Amino acid sequence: MCGIVGAVGPGAADLTARLLPGVAHRGPDATGTWAAEDGLAALGHARLAVVGLGESGAQPMTSTSGRYVLSYNGEAYEHHELRRRLAAEGRAPAWRGASDTETLLAAIEAWGLERTLERTVGMFALALWDRERRELTLVRDRLGEKPLHWAPVDRGVAFASEPAPLAGLPGVDAGLDRDAVAALLRYGQVPAPRTLHAGVHRLPPGTLLRVRADGTVDGPHPWWSAEAVARAGAADPLDVGPEEAVDALAAALERAVGAQTLSEVPLGAFLSGGVDSTAVTALLAARAGRVRTFTVGFAEAAFDEAPFAEAIAAHLGTDHTTFRVTERDVLDLVPDLPRTAGEPFADASFLPTLLLSRLARSQVTVALTGDGGDELLGGYTRYARARRLDAVPTPLRMLGAAALAAVPVRVWDAVLGVTGRREVDPGTAAARPTGHRLRALSRLARQPDPALRYRDVASISPVGDALVIDRGQDSESRERQAIRNRWVALGDLDPTGRMMLLDQTAYLPDDILTKVDRAAMSVALETRIPMLDHRVVALAWRLAPSLRDRGGVPKWPLRALTERSVPARLLDRPKAGFAVPLAEWLRGPLRPWAEDLLSVEALRHEGILDVAAVRRLWEEHLDRRRERHYDLWPVLMLRAWKMSRSST
Repeated sequence: MCGIVGAVGPGAADLTARLLPGVAHRGPDATGTWAAEDGLAALGHARLAVVGLGESGAQPMTSTSGRYVLSYNGEAYEHHELRRRLAAEGRAPAWRGASDTETLLAAIEAWGLERTLERTVGMFALALWDRERRELTLVRDRLGEKPLHWAPVDRGVAFASEPAPLAGLPGVDAGLDRDAVAALLRYGQVPAPRTLHAGVHRLPPGTLLRVRADGTVDGPHPWWSAEAVARAGAADPLDVGPEEAVDALAAALERAVGAQTLSEVPLGAFLSGGVDSTAVTALLAARAGRVRTFTVGFAEAAFDEAPFAEAIAAHLGTDHTTFRVTERDVLDLVPDLPRTAGEPFADASFLPTLLLSRLARSQVTVALTGDGGDELLGGYTRYARARRLDAVPTPLRMLGAAALAAVPVRVWDAVLGVTGRREVDPGTAAARPTGHRLRALSRLARQPDPALRYRDVASISPVGDALVIDRGQDSESRERQAIRNRWVALGDLDPTGRMMLLDQTAYLPDDILTKVDRAAMSVALETRIPMLDHRVVALAWRLAPSLRDRGGVPKWPLRALTERSVPARLLDRPKAGFAVPLAEWLRGPLRPWAEDLLSVEALRHEGILDVAAVRRLWEEHLDRRRERHYDLWPVLMLRAWKMSRSST
């Protein structure tokens, strides 16, 4: 993986030179630039060498004919198959090296860009300059594993792997988009195509954007559709029994893992001890023998999954390393988050993901992860929770919700004997103090609209967007209506299928994949995600809902597959997500840092957030009236980012 930048328009080479240092951390092995003879186009590249390590893999790379120039971030896992197909057609060039970049250029010359994209298995963001048509095409991969951003500039467009370098260009509107701020405070991230900067845009997954030499922009246009794949799969389910379904999934994942072992540098795997990462690690170990695996653990036993990962690593025979997080690690890490993340990002699991990436990078250059299993196979507990709520008659559901809400959280905790405090990612189950879980359940039960119920469960903070002042009065209503419209448009999918597809096209790329990419690339670690091989995605949609959740076991086929390699006893525990003890950190070691950022004077000076409302959340959290860490963390990430910008 690498960093790519470039521009079309007057002064393109100068703009590219300004952008390149902003992505240098993504590719520490080499940098390169290319500029058109007329000065109206330029490409830049910061290289992390993984395949084709020599000069023959240097970028930007020009095709054999000289027509195309490519700056590319990602991996085409089965590019040797593309080479074989080109050779069979008599269209293979005299290869200069072994890089997948050269393969893609040859394929584009032979088949055209869009046919090449359809035949490519991999993750990628790329910029292709066509000298003949005098046109730049920006492309992002199917599921959004690799990021790509663009911004209008004087009579043209500039692009970069990350948004921050673009916001620093002259003429780019770097002002805050208040709707984007509201989204950050509600969801913990800014959904594509927005970024926090009004003039910088995120290219959505599975789309391409064309920019002509005169600066005319065409797109984005889809070249692949998750929705089309979901609908096709639901309309043509596999006619197989449970064991045959597991066999089909095993074959698809074995192929994906095998393809993703392509590397000329050390390779390992993230291992949390959950079903998803265990499945990937087991398949990797079966193929590659003794592999290196990595886990982050916490001193707080309620959050520590390291013992589970260590037991699984011992069973699989991996070369395992655990890093145990201390308060000192947190204190050292948090102030640097604005620089590391590049823009505010408020999924608190970014913290352990960053520490895990640093740990892995000390031993390997490439790491496989287990991300994507929940979105593909219905693993989040919110899916089952929604089904249970829908099964209760509305009057009874409303009555029960009112009863739950009427009892204070502390009373519920006392009645139910809750003594420890846990929390997790909003998409998972086992986490919050029981009283808070019941309070959240009562809020969901009172929501009669299933689309807005999904909006609530996908939110880190249901009250976050209300903290933004001077926002258009109808902004929230437009967002709510857009979600309703999307929900209705997916009417040929069952309610769980609709939630899964919305997660695949929004939560997965905008949160999970953004988190993994930014954490890993901050230390130049390439991460690969076998679950997101598009053939695995297509197969998952062909599995009947009764197979995805069988006997009350979510993502049953994946669990059954994993149990072929790992005893069930090592997997039997509640789903916990990649949780951190954020609530207590904010009351403890992070309190002085948070207090400075949330001071009345600082909030008033900034003029973005409702000062009284933010202070109320902070005070409720400190005195334990309410657990407000999920509401506060996005505010803190925004404030820390603003402070870091004002100090540079």
